[in-house]
Amino acid sequence: MKKTKKNPANIFKKLRVIVFVATILFCFFCTMACSSVEEEVSAHISEYVDNYYMGIANDITADFCDGKREDPFCMDGIANPLVEYGVLTVRSKRSLGENVKFALQIGEKNFEGIFEISPFDNSYIADIESLCGEEEFVILKIGDIEIKLDNLSKNFSINSSKALTKFAKIHKGQLKSYMNKDFTAEVFVKVVSDRQDPNSICFFVVSKGQNGEVIGTLFDANTGEVLQQ
Repeated sequence: MKKTKKNPANIFKKLRVIVFVATILFCFFCTMACSSVEEEVSAHISEYVDNYYMGIANDITADFCDGKREDPFCMDGIANPLVEYGVLTVRSKRSLGENVKFALQIGEKNFEGIFEISPFDNSYIADIESLCGEEEFVILKIGDIEIKLDNLSKNFSINSSKALTKFAKIHKGQLKSYMNKDFTAEVFVKVVSDRQDPNSICFFVVSKGQNGEVIGTLFDANTGEVLQQ
């Protein structure tokens, strides 16, 4: 019986097909793994920011940010259901006293209240528990002082969603350690700045594990560049 000679061209063709399929499968499973981490991170958010406003007048710096955060709020590694928030923060080079009243105008909505004094830095804070709706600016009145807070977030190169995606990719290996059974951590997206320079605003993304582990990354809000991880 004659032995059939194998055509080298056919062999190489089959090898190319095998390598191609293996490469596709490898990329697919890598993408699925990455997507899985991103999906878990997105599903375990305890706080994120939608809009950020800032204004300065009469030696008073005011900022307002809105979004959603867990309720009750507790950095314990467990993500709770989210509710709307809108936090107004005021810092002054001089004391404004106690029981300071404010009026905040957001589009056609008006809010009034009394500031609480932060025990950490003596700033004045108030939560109006409402979203801005991407207004161009908001108006804050404290006594006879009026401060216009401009929407700086509309010019950011990244938002909370993009910051989360970048965070998940950078820390994919570490975040996978939370995924043995359930995702045993919660994730926060905060805006931080020195509140004096509109160009020094950052997104701070941090995950807190149930055993106290902390993973964090700081992104420049205007460029999307990683500043610290």
